[in-house]
This record gives sequence, structure tokens and C-alpha cells, in this order.
Amino acid sequence: MWTTLSFAIFVGVKVLIFGSVANVDRDYFSVYVTLGLFVWTFVSSNFNDGCAVFWTAEGWIKGMRLPVSLFVFQSVARDLYLTFFMSLVAVGVFVVAGIDLKPAALWAIPMFALLVVNGFCVQLMLGVISTRVRDVNYLVQTAISVLFFLLNNDGSPEGAGAIIRNDLKIGRSIVALSNISLHLKDGDLLGLVGRNGSGKSTLLRVAGGIYEPFAGRVRVVGSVAGL
Repeated sequence: MWTTLSFAIFVGVKVLIFGSVANVDRDYFSVYVTLGLFVWTFVSSNFNDGCAVFWTAEGWIKGMRLPVSLFVFQSVARDLYLTFFMSLVAVGVFVVAGIDLKPAALWAIPMFALLVVNGFCVQLMLGVISTRVRDVNYLVQTAISVLFFLLNNDGSPEGAGAIIRNDLKIGRSIVALSNISLHLKDGDLLGLVGRNGSGKSTLLRVAGGIYEPFAGRVRVVGSVAGL
């Protein structure tokens, strides 16, 4: 219960503070933040718990002949148990936002299973290292804290990502480019200025052939190269 409540408060505060300044739809932003923090919390828990997985069970390891991997399985299972309660918040956000999941969203199941396998490997590796050097625990915690602020400075998606923003395949689209008409000749210079997420990178990717437009056409004579 406390895990669900604390995660819900954390997500709610982040959406409340940064949702008003993010240049995206509020419902989309809520889902984006919730899923991002959901995955981040599970991954960071594996790193933190892995550093202590063996030396917290030192008495059991020395007193009983048990495979050491058993304690790693136990630690991963505990993280999965806590993750289940956090998933209730994610489900609630999806319901409130009125998200209609597409079949492609089922890919999240094998992807999360891959995270679980990687979590087991990470905990086993860090557990072995920490039995020799216990200060690794403090180094890992510091690195996770730094990465959190570097990767989640405002929690907003970077750029539009596509002509129609639909990266999560959740049935909600945001138009990144509309009513754009350009005619550039050889030697012309054009500067694009705008806020984050206004479609600058998307326009360049369309011109470079990386993205295909859903409407209209792009005609390029010669070659286009990105720098």
C-alpha cells in the first residue's frame, strides 16, 4: 500500500509541476512520466539491491549450504512484488487519461521480461563485486542519483519524434507538422527556430528521408546529408 501511495504521489507531483510547462498534451505527458518512472524505479532497485544481496544474507550463506543464486532470485522477486503495486498506479493513469491500448502495446510484456532477466544478471554481478568491495554500494547509489537528474530533468519527451507522435502506440496522436510548404533552391539557407517539441527535428528528418509524411509530398533533387 505504501509503495503504491508513494509512487502515486511522486508521479502526481511531477505531472503537476512539469505538466504545465511541457509542450505536449497533458494526458500524454502523464502516461509518459508514469511509464518512465515505473521502468526507472524497477531498474534502479535492481542496482541498489544487487549491491547488498549477498552481504545482507551473510548469516544464511555461512550457516546453510544453499546456492547463492537463490538469494538473487529472492531479491528480484521482491522487486517484482513492489513493481506490481506500482503498476496499479500506471493502470489508474491509463484509465483516467482515457488511453486506448493498441495491440503493439503487448510488446511491453516481453520487453519487461527482458528487464527482469537483466536485473537478475546485474544483481548477481554487483553482489559478487560488493562482497569484495562494499563501497561499491555508495558508488552505485551516487551514479543512479546523477543519472536520474540527467535523464529526467523535466520529464518531458524530447522533440516530436514523428510526423504524428504515436511512439507508445496508445491511440493518442499529436500533430507535429501541419501546413508546411517550402521551396529551397541550391545555395539557399534556412534557419529553424522554435521551442522544444515544435517539430524542427521532425521537419529535417522528413526532408532527409528518415521519416515518411502521412500527407503531402517531399521532392528532393540531388542528395541530402545530415550533420
